[in-house]
Amino acid sequence: MLFSTERKLTLCGWLVENNYNTFLNSPLKVQKFLFLYECISKVKGGEYELTNLKGYERGPVFELVYSDYRYRKKEMLEQIESSYNQNKYIIDTEIAKTANYIISSLSENEVSDMTHLFNIWKSKEQEIVDGKKTCRLT
Repeated sequence: MLFSTERKLTLCGWLVENNYNTFLNSPLKVQKFLFLYECISKVKGGEYELTNLKGYERGPVFELVYSDYRYRKKEMLEQIESSYNQNKYIIDTEIAKTANYIISSLSENEVSDMTHLFNIWKSKEQEIVDGKKTCRLT
């Protein structure tokens, strides 16, 4: 059983279709793609979902997606395909391309450092640095 939302699975589906190697090899960049997509969508006045976003040392993480990716990756990949095929109409392709460009252009350290500049992470920085394990960002 997966815990990721349908929206996150659909967004992951876009990433799988357009940047499979990153999806497969960089859980950090998957998280940053999702985070950037949702932030850009919010700024543009579109639909966005920031639930279950937690602060970790390397930046914001959607904890349910992380858990599915880490412990149920095979099942997640199967569900991603189905979710993407049924819901790809919800994706703003320009936002997805922008988020993908950013994560593809930067190293893991650079993209992580960039997300530390966002107020949503910066405002909880001390708690995160102090190791508070349940630091919710939203």
